[in-house]
Amino acid sequence: MKLNLLRKRTSIFVILFFLFSQFIFGQVPPSDLSGQELRTWLKTNYYDGQHLTLGYDQARVYLYNYIDNESGIITCVYSGLQVSSPYGGTTTYPAPINCEHTIPQSFFDEANPMVSDLHHLYPTYENWNSTRSNYPFVEISDNATEKWMYLATSQTTIPTSNIELYSEYASSTFEPREDHKGNLARSVFYFYTMYPTQAGDMSLVGDIDMFYEWHLADPVDAKEIERNGQIETYQGDRNPYIDYPDIVARAWGLTPVATVPSVPVLAMTSSSTAITLTWNNVENETGYKLYKSTDGTNFSLLSDLTTNIVSYTDNAVVSAQNYYYYIIAYNDNGNSTASNTVVGQLYTSGGSGVATDLLFSEYIEGSSYNKGLEIANFTGNSVDLSSYSIRKQTNGAGDWGTILTLSGTLAHGDVYVIVNTSASATMIAVADLTTAVDALTFNGNDPVGLFKNGTLIDIIGVLNNTANFAIDVTLVRNSNVYSPNTTYTTSEWTSYPIDTYTYLGTHTIDEGTVDTQAPTAPTNLASASITQTTFTLSWTASTDNVAVTGYDIYRNGTLLASTTSTSYSVTGLTASTTYTFYVKAKDAAGNVSAASSTISVTTSAATDTQAPTAPTSLASSNITETSVSLSWTASTDNVAVTGYDVYRNGTLLASTTSTSYSVTGLTASTTYTFYVKAKDAAGNVSAASSTISVTTSSTTISYCTSMGTNYSYEWISKVVIGTFSNTSTAAGYTDFTSKIITLTAGTSYSVSLTPGFASTAYNEYWKIWIDYNGDKDFDDAGELAFDGGALISTVETGTIIVPSTATGTTRMRVSMKYNAAQTSCETFSYGEVEDYTVTFGAAVPDTQAPTVPTGLTASSVTQTTAVISWTASTDNVGVTGYEVYRNGTLLSTVTTNSYNATGLTAATTYSFTVKAKDAAGNIS
Repeated sequence: MKLNLLRKRTSIFVILFFLFSQFIFGQVPPSDLSGQELRTWLKTNYYDGQHLTLGYDQARVYLYNYIDNESGIITCVYSGLQVSSPYGGTTTYPAPINCEHTIPQSFFDEANPMVSDLHHLYPTYENWNSTRSNYPFVEISDNATEKWMYLATSQTTIPTSNIELYSEYASSTFEPREDHKGNLARSVFYFYTMYPTQAGDMSLVGDIDMFYEWHLADPVDAKEIERNGQIETYQGDRNPYIDYPDIVARAWGLTPVATVPSVPVLAMTSSSTAITLTWNNVENETGYKLYKSTDGTNFSLLSDLTTNIVSYTDNAVVSAQNYYYYIIAYNDNGNSTASNTVVGQLYTSGGSGVATDLLFSEYIEGSSYNKGLEIANFTGNSVDLSSYSIRKQTNGAGDWGTILTLSGTLAHGDVYVIVNTSASATMIAVADLTTAVDALTFNGNDPVGLFKNGTLIDIIGVLNNTANFAIDVTLVRNSNVYSPNTTYTTSEWTSYPIDTYTYLGTHTIDEGTVDTQAPTAPTNLASASITQTTFTLSWTASTDNVAVTGYDIYRNGTLLASTTSTSYSVTGLTASTTYTFYVKAKDAAGNVSAASSTISVTTSAATDTQAPTAPTSLASSNITETSVSLSWTASTDNVAVTGYDVYRNGTLLASTTSTSYSVTGLTASTTYTFYVKAKDAAGNVSAASSTISVTTSSTTISYCTSMGTNYSYEWISKVVIGTFSNTSTAAGYTDFTSKIITLTAGTSYSVSLTPGFASTAYNEYWKIWIDYNGDKDFDDAGELAFDGGALISTVETGTIIVPSTATGTTRMRVSMKYNAAQTSCETFSYGEVEDYTVTFGAAVPDTQAPTVPTGLTASSVTQTTAVISWTASTDNVGVTGYEVYRNGTLLSTVTTNSYNATGLTAATTYSFTVKAKDAAGNIS
């Protein structure tokens, strides 16, 4: 930004300012839409054409260094653990903080745009992120909680204080702490609105009714609204459920809870005769009450407004008087809490010089690509440029062209210069932004507009007029213009010859002097409550001609933090160390006081010199190609063990407060050594534990995914194969590979498959695959072990015949699909899939012969033929055929219990005998 400004002196001083940020909301959702129609509208109007896919690395840069970085501090949303990381940096991993995907990456195969969508990404302590894994969110009863997580520590007992600050884990489920539940729920509603099919059903993440309860119990606050706006700055789209929280029930078909309306957000503007108040129209309100004060303390009702009114103009105001306002919404259930309070006074033209909004201050339509625009801010406040954009109308006809969205912050009294990328070096030297987009390729008959939240507020040129209005000229806004103008008025501009750059980068406003008086320096700087790592700093408040807005605290000459209070708790210090501190006051105009006196603070000496005992019983488990779980027995210490350092191949790998650690990022078929050391708060470190060697598994191929995305109507209730039986509840997919079914090679088994229904019984198609050759697929011949073959709404029964060559251990997949046949790797709408482990025993030798055929008879005898028939034999495994003998000689082998004898001689006697046989070669 440019700071070389020209201002004229004045003896009159007036300033217009806001105590609270003015939040910018997206389009108001139509009140006549609901359910899928409303969600489709939200996607079309909030996401399509607005969302910018950042990529995961860039998304994390914005997340850690800007959006969730509060003055150099990043906070875990699950436990409140804070780490220091410079604001405006480039890190993508501020260890031990990493990135939590509210909707797990595995649900959408880590694909963009979902993997980098900032609206469901949050910073979390990596251990608690690992604990959450991809488990569903639930409400866990206190007595059932297995792990309570706060800051960087966990416990198994119910906390005795501040219980709402803990997240909880139990039986592969996770409950976030109370102050994140509403934010999380609105992230889920956003995700499944913008990505309705990409990650399966919402129920995989948690129950929709529970999310709605969380949304109501933890309503939108100013910090969440601010985060929504920051994400829009970098990603282009907003979460509509933050802007309009009352639409959640209507969008998702939920029963609205009888609650008071949400809190409106109030904003104000002023003219020379009136102050205008505007606010967002919250749902379910039946009216608004607007309150006014002249001292900021004693408010009285200004107006009781009917439903759907979103603005009010107060004409009962006088010059040089501050006025304060807030508003509440109400319905039959009661009132919302009070909105933000805004304060300001009448704008006095020719007096304060404070403009009503940003405005164009210069226009250059020079030779070749010498195109430039300048925007000035004399509003009295710093302005977030992300609400503003520039567009041109080509040749004064048709629609507005491509949007050039601005970014960054423009300070009061500053100008923002935008020039074409190919402009002269003189223009580029003073530019804040160079671009070749459509908006910066204008000619003398191309009107150029400045837009705020999509609404035109200022224009250079005549809209829908093809005539040249400013060709080969430089136009500079006159110094007596205080407001933008949607009608191009030539008297507001002074024209200069082509390629005049003298005025670019500065702008003058008549009598535009602003607050230049700095606050007084803070006094009585003092320290208290000094420990080894912390102390409290306090001082006497500064004074200012307008108002002190905050204080900057410096440690050893470097800015440490900012606060609006007159005290600050300094943490993260080192024992027995001396630090120097001083404080400066600042006001809304950016004026900074002289420094307070400097004090020196020496932290307490470290008294603990005893190291913890070495960890014992170091062990490994859950070894895969790329990961291993380490665990050990806790160390003891004379004060307290605060954590453990995990070493891999002799190098520090990570630190943890737990007695276990999941090592990831390993290489398949590789041997690693590990040991662990314990440490305490004083920095004492134990001896190393014993060292263990771990060899990762060789590379394997995973089975394909198959599941039903909607299992609320029908699911697999029971699977019976031979003597094995398993009963289960509804799920789209269940991994039962921990259950082992033992089958014998060369043996047949009965199958019984039972469907479960919520109410109506539907026709289902059943299939069972067994990966007999163990190649991690079900595509080979004979691996479709059971095919129901028809739709059935009752129990499906049949037989599986295990090949005699089956050996080892492998996977079996049971699939039930509604109303159609399925494949082994299919994701379908209704039904369920279950996987099991199967191990094959060796075939039992069959030594038992079939029974002897009985009832041998001859019929249909002629001179040359006869039909020989008999009663079928039985066998312990199965009869495979019959041998027919004539006069003691084998005549033929048949599989049925009859034989047509031919080639006989008339008047001749023959003797026939029959023997039964089985697959093992046993003969009766």
